[in-house]
Amino acid sequence: MRSYADYNSILPVAEERARQMIAAGLYNRFGATDEDRLMHARLGCIGELAFKDILDMRHIPYFLDTNIDEEHHTDNFDFKIGEKKIDVKVAKTTRQPMPEWTFGYPQQQTYREKDYIIIGWINPNNGFMAFYGWMPFENILNYPVVEINSFANYRYYTPNHEFPWGDLNTDFNELFRETGVIQD
Repeated sequence: MRSYADYNSILPVAEERARQMIAAGLYNRFGATDEDRLMHARLGCIGELAFKDILDMRHIPYFLDTNIDEEHHTDNFDFKIGEKKIDVKVAKTTRQPMPEWTFGYPQQQTYREKDYIIIGWINPNNGFMAFYGWMPFENILNYPVVEINSFANYRYYTPNHEFPWGDLNTDFNELFRETGVIQD
């Protein structure tokens, strides 16, 4: 998948959107400080806006969910493509991810109905953003729930279903075929 080259122009938009989400009651699921809470929300917004850019460039129709669910104080999904709901997650790293790395998907977010997750990464030091791959959401539930990342040995904020980056499907055309927006 193409990297997002204009990282710096997306930052102010992501910053404003993250502030609006927090003001609208975005759940503080990590018990984080206001500064950390804003950083996490901004990171998510960067990923969503970068994926939106890719969809726009490929002329793929979508619905972007910007509503905060009042019961759970979070959005229910990030994008709807066709009838499929997609959640975009990104990790912050200074190196390109490798297949043996592990990614944690928060267990507390598995109640939401989604069809696919998309995983990307951001290197804020050089402004590089890219998407690594995707997975059907139901597959995540088959992975163990852990509290410590088994590859890098850091503690997750909350328990996570953890899977190797190498288990992600890197063929985004296949994802778009599955959503029905690309025909063979």
